[in-house]
Amino acid sequence: MPLIEFVGYSRNEAMERMRRYKPLFDGTGYEGDVIFVIDAGSELFGEPPFVRVRSRYLERLQQAVDLLKHFESVEYFQISFQQRVGRNEEG
Repeated sequence: MPLIEFVGYSRNEAMERMRRYKPLFDGTGYEGDVIFVIDAGSELFGEPPFVRVRSRYLERLQQAVDLLKHFESVEYFQISFQQRVGRNEEG
């Protein structure tokens, strides 16, 4: 599931971009699993706004970058994940 974060955009700008970009993922097979991070907004100093894309799955990561690169500068990276192993601490 790709996670897409809007860096350097106001909340309203990020919401508008999310509405525009969400349909790009229709037909990917994971359109219901895309996470858009909308927060109070952020400000960058010395560089233009961009989107940051993260995913555990390299194929989905590359596809998300390919969909968005025509509209935004994209920073992206693959996430490593370690499932918890061992005893449950609750009991």
